[in-house]
This record gives sequence, C-alpha cells and structure tokens, in this order.
Amino acid sequence: MNARVSNSSAPPDNELPAPSVLARTYLRLRAPLKRFLGRSMQRKEDAEDGVQEVFLRYAASGKQLPHDEEAAYLHVAARNVSHTAWQQSARRESVEAVSLDQHTEIAEELAADESTEPLYRAEHRQRLSRMEEALAELPERRREAFVLHAIDGLTQTEVAERMGITRRMVYNHVTLAYAYCQMRVQYRTPEEMKIAQALQALQGNETP
Repeated sequence: MNARVSNSSAPPDNELPAPSVLARTYLRLRAPLKRFLGRSMQRKEDAEDGVQEVFLRYAASGKQLPHDEEAAYLHVAARNVSHTAWQQSARRESVEAVSLDQHTEIAEELAADESTEPLYRAEHRQRLSRMEEALAELPERRREAFVLHAIDGLTQTEVAERMGITRRMVYNHVTLAYAYCQMRVQYRTPEEMKIAQALQALQGNETP
C-alpha cells in the first residue's frame, strides 16, 4: 500500500470525528459482542481486540444496515473472528461451542451471496481505494496504531509496547481511525465528506 500522507484532511488528534452510525452501533453492541467473544478467548484483552476486529470488518464492508439488522450481522462477524482465533490457537478446548462446520457454512454463504457478483467486486475495489486514501489522510501516529493492530495483527498491548504509549492511547487511536475510515469510504473525496457533514449539521439545527 502506498502511503500518500495528507494529514490536513483528517480530524486533529485532540478532536473526535462527527458522530457516526458506527460509533453509535459500537456503544450499543460492544458489551454483548465482548461477552460472546469472551466465551472463546481466554484473555479479556483478546475479546476486546476481537470486538475491534468485528467493527473493522463492518467499516471496511461499507454496509449501511437497518438498526434492527446490525446485531445479527455483527454476531456473524464475531463468529468468524472467533473462528480465526480458533485457527491461530492450539487450545481447541477454549473455542466457543459453535462448531467449525457452522462457521465455514456462514462464510461460504456470505461469499456466495456477494463476492461472485461483478457489481459487488467493482464496489469492493472502490471501497478499498477509498480506504487506502482514508488511511493516508489520518494523522501519522493514529495511522501507525491502526495499521499495526488492524492490518499487521498485533494486539493493542503489543502496539502500545511498539509505539511506547499506553494501551488506552492505542484504543483511542484505533477507535478514532475506525470512525473516520467508516465515514470516509462513503465519499469520493474528503471535501465531499465535509460538505455532506455540513449539510447534515444544518438539517440537525432546523426547527420543526
């Protein structure tokens, strides 16, 4: 991935991005997803990392699901994350009670529904391109934490040790990066995103 760094387009480190659907969904479903993943992961921090991975996959998918469908979709994503953890672990007995066959069937069904369609492949390439742009627009330290955790696969504790910062700072960097990328992939340019945000703010300030 070629990094075209342009920090001016991203929110400063000390500012939260505009509230997003992803952020609200995260606050609503983080606890039940963490409990679910905690049944198959021995360490609490691994379950927390698993929740972050679930929301990364949701953000990268570009989906905008109805409120009443989000929990089911993210539960499937959590099962797939659990499956991946099972593959990487020698402790088979710690796996959540859902069978490997069920995990595989879910993955195959999702692939059959979407990945074979030409239109879906084109949309997927577009989302990947925008995600690359979004990463380049992030502040340097935020991008570093996000890439180390979400792409290189380091735990948040390992990222904290690598970067010489606290685990809480890693968590903040990764969460803010998720929120920015989830919003950014919906627009062709940062400027288009800012215009849309401004219009939404105006609509929110209108009185009935």
